[in-house]
Amino acid sequence: DRGDADCAAYSIARDLHQIFLNDSMIWLFPDYLSDFELEIIRRNINSAFQHATPLPRSIAAVFQHVDVSRISGQNFSVLIIDILPEHVYATKLVAKYSAELDKVVPETRGFAWERHPSINLECTHFIEPIEYETVDEFGAWSVVKQKIPDKNKIDFAHLKGIPEIGDFTFYVVLTDAPVVGGVRVSELQKKAPGIPLWYDHLPELSTKIPQNGIFDNFFFVKNARVAPKRGIAIDIPICEKFTLPPGQKNYEFPLQRGSGDSSLRYVASLKSKEFPLNQPTTCALKMTYTYGADKPYSLTFIPDNHSLHPISVEWLPAHMQSSS
Repeated sequence: DRGDADCAAYSIARDLHQIFLNDSMIWLFPDYLSDFELEIIRRNINSAFQHATPLPRSIAAVFQHVDVSRISGQNFSVLIIDILPEHVYATKLVAKYSAELDKVVPETRGFAWERHPSINLECTHFIEPIEYETVDEFGAWSVVKQKIPDKNKIDFAHLKGIPEIGDFTFYVVLTDAPVVGGVRVSELQKKAPGIPLWYDHLPELSTKIPQNGIFDNFFFVKNARVAPKRGIAIDIPICEKFTLPPGQKNYEFPLQRGSGDSSLRYVASLKSKEFPLNQPTTCALKMTYTYGADKPYSLTFIPDNHSLHPISVEWLPAHMQSSS
């Protein structure tokens, strides 16, 4: 239940602020979670900490475990294998040289890291499960068992054959939170304000629309590389226009992550007092991404018919969508 999750996230964020008595916070998150899935915890952390910065575990890990003296040059790549209870994923990071970074923070040797979208890995071998106590949806305490994937059974040769991963120079198997790496990122960033220590390749974000009698992917985000700077909205170009069919009181477009096979269980919802439309309406789309914001993605439909007003998208969990 989102209400219970919201209350729990608010309580945790408030308690953390009371413990640390600081307006700044860097918090690590698993790379496989999307910005949509992190929305509740991110929003509540932002409400408790004025300067809260989310950091992917893979980025913290590479700053903790990879000696920059090992980087042989541009495009040196590291694969971070993150092992969590009942979950294993791989994130590829690629070193990119920046003369500006080299000058300001020479201990980086000028190499920033590009993070690519994570790949979930199948795991069939597990070690002994761990047990912990938790509260279920009815408020009752219970013991939960979760399997821990066996890191010794990972087939690295197989990983190089996965198209989204390909070849890599070095790998790190992560089993604990890379807190030391998160602290190092913070310390280095203070020496280089405004100069990115890492870049993000945003996952593809799309929906299905009918095209010539079949459903095809329409991409809201594709091939987007961004510098993660808090509070700065970055334009994500969308060249293709989107046509809204007439006769609907509202619109909900199911979202997909990646090439279109992975549902996000979220929808892009459009509502307007000017609906229903009496004819097909072509719209230009304006998308921005603001790293660390409560809602990082902002998408606006701008009708070609200038008598109609622009419509802002609301991102909603699929179970909250309304009927058209």
